[in-house]
Amino acid sequence: MSILTRIFAAGFAAIVVAPTAQAQFGGGINLAGTSVALSANAPMGKFDELVQTGYGIAIRRGAGESAETWTGRTNFSFDTFNGNVTYENVRFITFGFDIVHRSRRSFYQFGGIALFNTRITYKEGTNPFGNVRQSQDIGLTGGVGVNYGTDGGPKLFVEFAATTVFTTGDNTSWFPLRVGFRF
Repeated sequence: MSILTRIFAAGFAAIVVAPTAQAQFGGGINLAGTSVALSANAPMGKFDELVQTGYGIAIRRGAGESAETWTGRTNFSFDTFNGNVTYENVRFITFGFDIVHRSRRSFYQFGGIALFNTRITYKEGTNPFGNVRQSQDIGLTGGVGVNYGTDGGPKLFVEFAATTVFTTGDNTSWFPLRVGFRF
């Protein structure tokens, strides 16, 4: 297990345990409106030929009341893919904003815009301009989600989304399937 995977696993565990600790000891961080999710990312189009299925983690903070029909949320996510052909790996660190529409209490749709820090590491000798290319790119994301559970306490949710990043040349696109907890 890489050090980065360990760091994200420790952060996820801390966020999951924090509400219990806050209830027992008082004070602490208010996690209401926060969600954490892990994802499996299926690349599509030209990107599918260059990388394998990836994985990611997303941390979000909601704006507005969770019972409202229209709300917003900010996103921070990390997604990574191992390469197939010329890429060693591709990594995205993302900051974004989504508009969320709840059509029912448990079912919602979302769409948003994000800034992606894209880092491509090439396999040795495959790129004459160097082994690493890094850029700041804009992209779009959208999808649907389902909340499970009752009010009070963390809720499980599942999301299916589409993400496209306007990178040099072809767009880089993938389908993330996220599973997480909303606090």
